[in-house]
Amino acid sequence: MSFASGVTPAPPSVELVQKLIALEKEIRVETISVGMILEGEIRGEDKFTCRHAARAVVIFPVNEKGRLRRKVQEKVFLWSERWGWFTYFEAEVRDTKIIQIFSEIEGAVQVR
Repeated sequence: MSFASGVTPAPPSVELVQKLIALEKEIRVETISVGMILEGEIRGEDKFTCRHAARAVVIFPVNEKGRLRRKVQEKVFLWSERWGWFTYFEAEVRDTKIIQIFSEIEGAVQVR
């Protein structure tokens, strides 16, 4: 299914997945290994469906009690015309809620 613009995105490449994770985790691209990228749809708890989604199974270093360990993790990437492929997380900075977005088009963006 495509949006009204008719755009159907190609899945995110290994290089793009590595770039976005490196941007989010503030680590070097070459420390990230991508096992697989699976295309699909994702449905939230509220039943909202994002039709352009991908799940990447990756290995990258994680600081655990002061030691770096390589961990297998799954990362979900969504696609929109504004952001391209992106991932995000919600956080709190000095008692203010933020959304931190890591995007193919815009790079790292913090929304307050």
